[in-house]
Amino acid sequence: MAMTHEKEYGRDQQTEILVQRATAARRLGDRAEAARLGAEAVELGMTGGDESWEAHYNLACDLRELGAEISGVIDAFGAAVTVGDAQGAMGGVVDEKRGAGEEGLGRALRDAGDFEGAGLALERALGWLPERAEIWAELGVVMAELREMEAALVCQRQMQRFQK
Repeated sequence: MAMTHEKEYGRDQQTEILVQRATAARRLGDRAEAARLGAEAVELGMTGGDESWEAHYNLACDLRELGAEISGVIDAFGAAVTVGDAQGAMGGVVDEKRGAGEEGLGRALRDAGDFEGAGLALERALGWLPERAEIWAELGVVMAELREMEAALVCQRQMQRFQK
């Protein structure tokens, strides 16, 4: 009689296995399978109270790449930010991850036409990753959309300063 993963492994281990399987699917170019496994990992992690930043963030990226409904992408990045903040408060998630979550959320909000929300998320991302040229560039685009031309120029200068 075959044992299920639930009997073989604890919830944390099951979530990690799903995250690893999603990563393998992503590397093989199967974003749909990666998103399916990522959603399962997120659901399992949420049920067990041990949410994984990687599961949320990667699910958001997969959904964005698949052209999923923008509201689902925003929700997934928002969850990654929430989990990152909670884990960061406990000394878990490093600045790189917290900044990446905010950057992804900012891009998704921009895609949805929420330029004010996008600007706020991108500014928070820069709080974690102040030397990331791509975030400065994205914020510059958002500032231009908001007709904040002086701010857009400042962002362009910062982007040029940090470009490698």
